[in-house]
Amino acid sequence: MPGTTTMDDMNDEGVPMTMSEADNFGRRTGRAGITFFLMTAITLLLWSPVRAESEQPAAGSSSPQNAGTTGGTVPSVSPEPATPEPTVSPLSKPPQSPIKVITESVGAPSAAPTPPTTVIGAFAGGSTLDLTKSIELPRSGGLPSLLFTTIGVNWLSTSLGLGQSYDSNVFLTSNKRSDFITTLSPAAALKYSNSLLDWNLGSSLDYRYYARGSRNEDLSYGLNTSGRVKVYRDYANILISDTYSQTSQSSSVDYTSLSSSANVTDLNTFRINPRLEIPLSSRIRFNPQYSYTNYWYPSKSSQNHQNHSVTADFSYELPAGFIPALGYNFVRSEGQQFNYNQNYPFLRIKYASDRITLTGAVGYSRMDLDSGKTSESMVWDASIAYQLSGTSFSLATSSDVDQASYLESSINRSAPQIITSYSGNMSHEFKIMTVSLSIYYRENTDSLTSDFMSRRFGASGALTHPISSRMSGNLNVRFERSDQGAYYQPVMVLGNTTLYQPVYASHSLLSQLGYGVTYSFGHDLVASCSYSYINSNSQNNPYSDNKIVLSTSKSF
Repeated sequence: MPGTTTMDDMNDEGVPMTMSEADNFGRRTGRAGITFFLMTAITLLLWSPVRAESEQPAAGSSSPQNAGTTGGTVPSVSPEPATPEPTVSPLSKPPQSPIKVITESVGAPSAAPTPPTTVIGAFAGGSTLDLTKSIELPRSGGLPSLLFTTIGVNWLSTSLGLGQSYDSNVFLTSNKRSDFITTLSPAAALKYSNSLLDWNLGSSLDYRYYARGSRNEDLSYGLNTSGRVKVYRDYANILISDTYSQTSQSSSVDYTSLSSSANVTDLNTFRINPRLEIPLSSRIRFNPQYSYTNYWYPSKSSQNHQNHSVTADFSYELPAGFIPALGYNFVRSEGQQFNYNQNYPFLRIKYASDRITLTGAVGYSRMDLDSGKTSESMVWDASIAYQLSGTSFSLATSSDVDQASYLESSINRSAPQIITSYSGNMSHEFKIMTVSLSIYYRENTDSLTSDFMSRRFGASGALTHPISSRMSGNLNVRFERSDQGAYYQPVMVLGNTTLYQPVYASHSLLSQLGYGVTYSFGHDLVASCSYSYINSNSQNNPYSDNKIVLSTSKSF
């Protein structure tokens, strides 16, 4: 794992100190290269046996087309999602989603700020990358199309954004520092598929120039790449993914939804997941799998760690569409601060129809730390989604050991945290507007003592309405309360005894309001203008911020 700090660190005056941008970017892109090399190596090792099998047509069917030939049409992508699940999810497998390109928002907000996905070990949903445009490439139309289709690329999306903004409080502190920020944001995504490999790649680059020198030129990189190596039909697969994006350095405030400069750090999550699906009968399946996950933070204040997870379950498909499963999960977590084993049996059930999707799981967890301490707790993950006639509705809840966010809230703790979350979302399309609402609650507690550490709860809403055939407006509002509970910091070690000093509770109220207008010129050229206001009355750091953004983007 890289051991050199490449993230910006803050000095006592709140001004960041940076390393060479070229060195910083090189280290980040190097991780993407390692992932690509690993995927390529596995592909070469497994190519011969799989190719030999795939070249034999099934009875009663014709041979598959070779993606490298010219003429004809592009083979259609299988309706089965090719994107691997973000993590081994023994209790609940989150729905798969297409790649999304992560870039800084330089235009009018498109939706109400939503709470971050709760990342809690086996239930981690992870972030995804969203394509603004997908192009199915023809086999004719010049050298570029011929080149991409010959090597197996099914679609390609590229875009370029340019923005100019004024930010009255770049670092979101009571001691304001304003600046004019110029942003250049290229992004690209593609999908590659053949008989052996499904591969998704989304990448973005944000270059920000601060005219008043509030901080140095900033270069941030986003990556979401994932692939599935089809070892043997649908019975044996290897899922691989790598995600590089920003995450909040606070457990009580999600700063990624407020700023790209204040209280955020980078997180790289690499995952490899070999899995089997063994049919024991027409309805019973045995599903063993292993997952290795590596979390790496360039920031010195964060805790790098890795997880090994082994899961096995038996699932039974009922005629009504319900699929119950009974299984067992073992996790070995090793980090700079905590090393522990986690074991739990679980019961899971799934149901899906045209309108309703339901998942539910519950287990009993025992966590044994290498320090000799033990923690036992219930873990669960459940969600329901409903969609009909322009209305969508969803509810979700989960609780488990936090195996991903080892940030400031975990420093000087004797054990990992338990994160419990609840959320609800609803949206409806009216004739003249689209309205969406969301509520959320997230609480962090000590896994050994059950002491309250922090919580965040709030509500947000968005209203999108057309102004003309080419222009639309978007209104966003958000209210959130954050509480930081009392916890303890070690101050002295006397033999086998550690003395702790209490850090007492604080709270903050945050409100956010924004409105933006977007105009489409056609030919995938869009311009936008937006204004947003943020106010926080935090006891430790009260601040307010006004931001005006002018931007334009072009998709190719």
